[in-house]
Amino acid sequence: MKTRAIISCVYLGFFSQVAQVVILREALTAFAGVEMVLGLMLAVWLLAVGVGGFAGNRIGIFRRRSYGALGVLYVLAGLLLPVSIIALRQLPVFFDFFPGEIVGPGFSLLGALLTVSPVCFLLGLLFTANARLSPTGSKKWVGQVYLLEAAGAAVGGLVVTFVLIPFYSHLAASVGMFLLAVAIFLLLIKRIRLRYLPFCGLIIVLWFGYGARIFSLAQFDKSTRSINRVAGDLLAVADSPHGQLAVTSYVDQYSLYVNGTLTSSYPHRIAAEEAVHFALLSHAAPRSALLIGGGLGGAVGEMLKHGVKLDYIELDPRLVELAKEHFPAAAVAPLKDCRVVAQDGRAFLSQTDVRYDVIILNLGEPSTAMINRYFTRGFFMTVKDHLTPGGIFSFRVPSAESYISPERGLFLSTLYKTLTDVFAGVVVLPGTTNIFIAADMPEGNLIKRPEQFIARLHSRNLHNEYVNEFILPFRLTNDGFDYLHQHLHLPEAKLNTDLQPVCYFYNAILWSRQFTGWQKEFYSELARMPPVVFPALILVLFLLVAGWSRFVGKGTTIPFLYSLAISGMTAMSMAVVLLYAFQVYLGFIYAKIGLLVACFMVGMSLGSFLLNRRAGVSPRLLVWGHCTPSLMAAGFLSWAVTLSAGGISSGVTEIIFYLFSTIFGAIGGALFVVANRLYMLRFHHGPAPVGTGYAVDLAGSAVGALVVSSLLIPVWGVSYTIWLIAALNLAAVLIVMLCGRGRNG
Repeated sequence: MKTRAIISCVYLGFFSQVAQVVILREALTAFAGVEMVLGLMLAVWLLAVGVGGFAGNRIGIFRRRSYGALGVLYVLAGLLLPVSIIALRQLPVFFDFFPGEIVGPGFSLLGALLTVSPVCFLLGLLFTANARLSPTGSKKWVGQVYLLEAAGAAVGGLVVTFVLIPFYSHLAASVGMFLLAVAIFLLLIKRIRLRYLPFCGLIIVLWFGYGARIFSLAQFDKSTRSINRVAGDLLAVADSPHGQLAVTSYVDQYSLYVNGTLTSSYPHRIAAEEAVHFALLSHAAPRSALLIGGGLGGAVGEMLKHGVKLDYIELDPRLVELAKEHFPAAAVAPLKDCRVVAQDGRAFLSQTDVRYDVIILNLGEPSTAMINRYFTRGFFMTVKDHLTPGGIFSFRVPSAESYISPERGLFLSTLYKTLTDVFAGVVVLPGTTNIFIAADMPEGNLIKRPEQFIARLHSRNLHNEYVNEFILPFRLTNDGFDYLHQHLHLPEAKLNTDLQPVCYFYNAILWSRQFTGWQKEFYSELARMPPVVFPALILVLFLLVAGWSRFVGKGTTIPFLYSLAISGMTAMSMAVVLLYAFQVYLGFIYAKIGLLVACFMVGMSLGSFLLNRRAGVSPRLLVWGHCTPSLMAAGFLSWAVTLSAGGISSGVTEIIFYLFSTIFGAIGGALFVVANRLYMLRFHHGPAPVGTGYAVDLAGSAVGALVVSSLLIPVWGVSYTIWLIAALNLAAVLIVMLCGRGRNG
């Protein structure tokens, strides 16, 4: 095997992985942190790569070995990467939506097609071109290319996680990758000699050591971000484990953004007072309180008026640092009088035995999976376990006084049903924001009348601007309670759980202005469909493929193409499930997405390596291969249910996630090698189309990423998704057993 061919294949995987991680992180920022976009971006990525691989079979220059063509494609791909990042940042301008605004899946898909499909198409061409580098024409070479690419991707995932992300901006890293592509081009057009290596290394060292500073990339990088559309001055931009952070100022108003979504604004008295006073007044004599998030807009100061011993949990400690650096002194002064804990709220409660009189959740609405994890039945149970007898739990979400739409009603009803499933008494206060107050006591013991709140305001000598004796009678009216009550008991409401995040889904439909017309109707009908629909579709697909295979007869490639599609779909579907579950249980996928994907690629390398070493493969081996993901997926589901019950440390949880990612990657790599070799061995009397199996595998992966991220998980949840994956693999087993016999090596 030639050294240049090895370098080319490994670099293809390395570049692809770095580009993928950087683009996925940028996509989270561009689309308000909504994790659904990860699956959509992956779907477009894989589909475009598959189209490129398929097209490579039909472009004359790629039907022969050509290192020159490879080098040119690498340079073009390297050039398109920073262009794609800038284009992603400008999507809000192009689509005319503001940072933090939720967009529907249609616009997300369109945005992905416009920004990343060109570079992905080139990556597909590159795979086919690398597959033509075999010096002997061996049909095992495609599997070896797959192995080398996966190995390069594993290294790329580690480098981007531990080197590029911590020390360089996404744009600086992408420019560095372009320069590395130029160096690879120089290596490929000539035979490797030592005199070229110092020059290639010097290019990279100069850029990453000095280039970003010399060319003032930091300032240019800042100017390309979509947060610049927000009124006022952009004071600072920073990356954290939870997202891209920004601080802005407009006149005397200071605001903090995470992935373009406003999280805190100072001064904002009405929001601060509403968030805390109703909950604290609901307790007869609070002495201790816990605030989870949202304390930088004045909520901490308002809580301290009640004389409580306060613990303030901030999900992202970098937010506190930015507030101290850029907010007025009055905004951060109250932090000195409470205990500030820089930790994830779920992790904090799972590790402490402290009980509180009042726990207030102030993270906003569940617009993302990361925030939705605080509105699930599992988290409510954890909160209940950390309340003193008669303790109060409260949160608030945006609503409306005069008209509650069917979508908003379903969203509110789901929250209410989930909360009442845990707490004996729940009161919801009407208004432009609905304030949920829960306690493990009969509802009648909770106060909700204006005179009751006013009496406690006077007894504590509190003087507020908005939550006071003048405004409360007009907000807490009987008509308001009656109207709201009609929308809290909808029969179609479901429980919001870690494994079935329906509030996340309902909130996306509620707030996205792009969820109109056919999209809104489609998702509404989808939510009403019986769960048996998708299993029925799998049965129909099985009958069609089996019938077609039997019709074609002995020697057909259909069973193996179907197996390639299902193996790709299985691997990518489980990858999306892992990404979602990682965010739910740990909350920092933005920081660790590179490492999680790197483990997946390490597994893919191992699976490809082990199966490439086999002298021969058979349909029986493929049958056993399709049985494996079903068993592993069931094991993952059992573990996820255990996680929802609590009791496993975050460190152990993170390690197990990496282990599962490696396992599913290994399964995907092994299945590809076996199915692709069986497919190519059907071509006895001529050259096999080297890119077809790769394209089919990627097409299946794209469908899996798209369907799982935008349909299955939001509507039916993780458990249902995993059982469907098992059913698809069972269908593949039957098709290979019934129709895959023939002459194979």
